[in-house]
Amino acid sequence: MASHWTRSTPSNAAGVTYSSDLPATTGALRSKIGGSSDAFVLKIGMGQESFGITGQVTNNLNNPLTGVAVSISGTFNRTVHTDAADNYSIGGLVPGGHFILSAQRGSFVFSPSSFEFPSLTQNETLDFSGPAPLVISGTIKDTAGNPISTSVSISGGATATVQRWNSAN
Repeated sequence: MASHWTRSTPSNAAGVTYSSDLPATTGALRSKIGGSSDAFVLKIGMGQESFGITGQVTNNLNNPLTGVAVSISGTFNRTVHTDAADNYSIGGLVPGGHFILSAQRGSFVFSPSSFEFPSLTQNETLDFSGPAPLVISGTIKDTAGNPISTSVSISGGATATVQRWNSAN
């Protein structure tokens, strides 16, 4: 038969069951169902300790890098992204778990490129840093002062060709 959940919290659930064979804990106030329906409280085991790894991702000028993908693999796999303040946080990691973290954002090369926690025994902090990107911005205008669309090429230590057009740039 069915059970009806009426209230829940992160570690408990309460409800009414219409099942005549709902298992009950030995020594409970009522260890057997006493009729066509009965109330119950279910305590969900939340006792296992867990750890987290947090950190920041910045460029070599110590400026925050937003939206960097920080990936964890090993016993647990997940990808999170840095927030506007360059922070990331990965929680719920099992004690003794084996984890490898890496950061990715386009062609950035971060230091460290990856880091291994062979047996996590506490909360940890791991920061990543990468080179500050070269950013050139501006508006190309015709002789009348109107923005125009054209290709722009740069050369030297790095090369790129970019074409962008909108009313502002």
